[in-house]
Amino acid sequence: MVQGAVRRGCRPRAGCHTPLSFDLVSAIAFQESGELWSKLRLHLPREEILRLSVGDTLDEPNRSAFPKNKDALIAAQRGQPMFELAHRLLVEMADATGIKAYQAVARRPHKFVHGYGIFQYDLQFFRRDPDFFLEQRWKSIEACVDKLMTELKRGLDQLDFSDKESLTDRKSAFVAIVYNTGFGNFRESRELQQGHHDGTHFYGENIDRYLKIAHTIPTPQIGVTPPPLTIAPLAAAGRSIVVVAKAEFDRFNGTDEGDEPLRRRIADYYEAGGGSRNLDPTLNENAWSAAFISFCVKQSGATSDQFKFNLSHSVFVRAAIANGDADRGVFRGHRVTEYAPKLGDLIHHNRDGGTLSFDFARANTGYPSHSAIVVDFELRNGVRHAVTIGGNEFLSGGTGTVGKKRFALDSNGFLNQSAIGVKLIAWSKISLQRVL
Repeated sequence: MVQGAVRRGCRPRAGCHTPLSFDLVSAIAFQESGELWSKLRLHLPREEILRLSVGDTLDEPNRSAFPKNKDALIAAQRGQPMFELAHRLLVEMADATGIKAYQAVARRPHKFVHGYGIFQYDLQFFRRDPDFFLEQRWKSIEACVDKLMTELKRGLDQLDFSDKESLTDRKSAFVAIVYNTGFGNFRESRELQQGHHDGTHFYGENIDRYLKIAHTIPTPQIGVTPPPLTIAPLAAAGRSIVVVAKAEFDRFNGTDEGDEPLRRRIADYYEAGGGSRNLDPTLNENAWSAAFISFCVKQSGATSDQFKFNLSHSVFVRAAIANGDADRGVFRGHRVTEYAPKLGDLIHHNRDGGTLSFDFARANTGYPSHSAIVVDFELRNGVRHAVTIGGNEFLSGGTGTVGKKRFALDSNGFLNQSAIGVKLIAWSKISLQRVL
């Protein structure tokens, strides 16, 4: 991932005339955000790993650069939406990584992240380039590498290393130290003992250590296809429910439920929900949206003890609410006013103009409703939305497909019922991708 972007951006003897090595880039990536992506990669797709590689919550008196605190950020032009985004990202990252220190900080409403992307591009540059942050451009590995290479080349110039063909590990670490501290704070006499101190080692010492590890790992040659991976059977390995849902969307979105290959696939959905493969999805009585949810959850590795696979949303939602009430299980239902959605969660809402409530769903099954899986978050007209993928969604000119919907969130990250047309019933938290 990083290697491909570095090749496209700046590789030695590839026309860009730099002594910077891929090993140095790798060392910086691990030093800056390795504690995050080493956990995120275990259960999230690539784009979410990149999006949630955010960190550094220190503010004054431990930070002197802009923004020193929440008030300084909000005072800047477009600072209010940036703070709201930065705080939400802190909450999401803490939840996705499970790092207790971040989870504790995320509960403090004035805290936010300052570093963005695997190289931790700092929020001090927000006033110069607000769109990079507000549009979440760090989700692109190419954008991250471009920012990194610009800063590293500046460090090369400041250290008078630009005309060198290659760098020793010592000099490579010096470039990384300047990236971390700025050239004005660099002192050659201090050697590697400078830069951020993590309580055990200085930044320069860590970079030197990671460089030596990187040297032991072969760098694939340009143009050489790596050998195929051996993939474990899905039932044994499991996948993130987000990955499963996105794969179904990519394959079937826009195809009508009565047409192949979707009609044949819907038979798999019905089977996952405990129904007959011979059901006709074009008939109203054979709605398949709950079957789609059951299929995606089952493909993510859940067992029947963990999830009530069914052709009715009301059945597995009632079970989820019971789990939430009893503080048990990996699938738990919450009121929409008490829980901010995360990736892989479900949104459960009324259908056909219904106004049923959470308390009704807690005690009943068999009512018309709909659920879909949260697969992304995006800004639309300055408002953050949860993006869902569901089955039997609206298709112009057709009767149903695998489709996407968007649900507005409020400033605290909760579903904004006042901005959502359908009446919401519950928000169901699925922790399957984190515990299986």
